[in-house]
Amino acid sequence: MILLTATSSSSTDPNCIKGAAQSSLWASNQTQAKATLTMQTFARIQSPRIIRIGGGVVQELPEVMMQMAVSRPLIVTDKGLVTLGHVQRLCDILDAANLPYGLFDGVIEDPTDTCVDAGIAALNAGDYDCIIGFGGGSPMDTAKAISFMSVNPGHVRDYKAPRQIDRCGLPVICVPTAGGTGSELTRWCVITRRRCP
Repeated sequence: MILLTATSSSSTDPNCIKGAAQSSLWASNQTQAKATLTMQTFARIQSPRIIRIGGGVVQELPEVMMQMAVSRPLIVTDKGLVTLGHVQRLCDILDAANLPYGLFDGVIEDPTDTCVDAGIAALNAGDYDCIIGFGGGSPMDTAKAISFMSVNPGHVRDYKAPRQIDRCGLPVICVPTAGGTGSELTRWCVITRRRCP
C-alpha cells in the first residue's frame, strides 16, 4: 500500500487546514441524570490538505499536482530507492504526464544538516515549483526542510524547536514507501546537526 499525501510546510500557509479540536463529555448512565462539561483547552489540528490512500495511488500524482497548480517537482529520495527501481516508477508516471522533474537522491538515513544543504543546492540549481519527498521518514523530512529553508534566512540548525518558521516554502508532496514514521502527516521534520557553526 502506498499513501500519497500533499502537505504544506508551515502553520502560516493559508492552504493548511486549521481548526480547533473540540471535545465533548457525555454520560449515558441511567442512574446519573446530569453531566458536567468543562472546556479548558483548545488544540490546533493541522493536516495535509490532500490525502489519498490505497494501492497504486501514486499513479494519481499528476492529478494531485494539477490540483495544487504545480508542475515542476524536485524529487527528494535516497539511493536505495533508486537502486530498487522505485524512483524510476515514479519518474515514469511523471514522464507519461509530460511533467519535467529533477532528482536529488542524496538523502541519508537520519538526515543531517549537510544533507539538507546539498538538497537546497539541488533545488536552487533548477526551476522547481514543488518538492516530492519519496521514501521513508528521512526523504520526507529532508523534503520539508529543503522547502522551508529555501525561503527562510539562516541555517536549518537555527530552527530547532520551539523557534517558529515564519515563511512557507514550496509545496511538499509526500509519497511514503514505508509505514510507521508518520512524517507524511505532520509539518515537523527531524534533522541531525553535523556541522558546527
